Amino acid sequence: MGKNNQTDKTKVVLTIHSDDKQELSLFTQTLNSFGDIFYGTIKEFDGKGNNTTVYIQEIKKGSFVIDFLCAVQPIIPTLLANSGEILFNKIKDLWEKLLNEKQPETTHELKMMKDTADMVEIIANNPNDNMTINININGNNNAISFNNVDASKVVKFAKSLKMEQETTTYKKLFMQWEQKNFNDKKSGNKATIPHISSKPLNVSFENKDIEKEMTTTHPKFPNVEWQNLWYVVDIEYVTLGGKPKFYNILKNYSELTTIDE
Repeated sequence: MGKNNQTDKTKVVLTIHSDDKQELSLFTQTLNSFGDIFYGTIKEFDGKGNNTTVYIQEIKKGSFVIDFLCAVQPIIPTLLANSGEILFNKIKDLWEKLLNEKQPETTHELKMMKDTADMVEIIANNPNDNMTINININGNNNAISFNNVDASKVVKFAKSLKMEQETTTYKKLFMQWEQKNFNDKKSGNKATIPHISSKPLNVSFENKDIEKEMTTTHPKFPNVEWQNLWYVVDIEYVTLGGKPKFYNILKNYSELTTIDE
């Protein structure tokens, strides 16, 4: 397959059942959208998404039958051992959210849902068309089926989906760390700003100097852990689709830092 270090090779068969000829642009869109779903799923485990490849192994006669080979390098053990099941569950979850007209939680999920709708759009226009995806999981073929009626509904709903990011700036608010672990990317860096919400929210920094000021010992309180201090900050409060997403710290007023009594 061109590389020798592809350990896991998940086999996928995508079949479009149609009595009619298919438009090239929709057929290409289907293939590209499936690839985007695969890469997007892997990206949830590997932020860069550089350790995966989707190959078209064979296009068979009859209905439109495409054999894919999805190669995953042995970077993440969980992903390597369960990539077929992970992909199957992801496609199934995205499809069910679209069918039930659920709103996406993140921009990543928004794109994945639109990719899923784009993948099935090829069967949305002809009443007799349908599609199946078979994914090999531990030697067994697991199928997800899509029909014309549901595909039409999903395509229409997906086109209405959008998420708008809004940013509000606040000055000189008290903030305290709730969780801070640079080595735990999944948990993130969380803080509470009581003026806005009692619930912790993820945090980013405008620059490295602010980050250093707020994650090292304060000169006024050398014997107090920085996680136990109250900080005074200017922040951007970012929401996505009306839901809180994160605080971006624009300025730290180091002279106003106090101890959490």
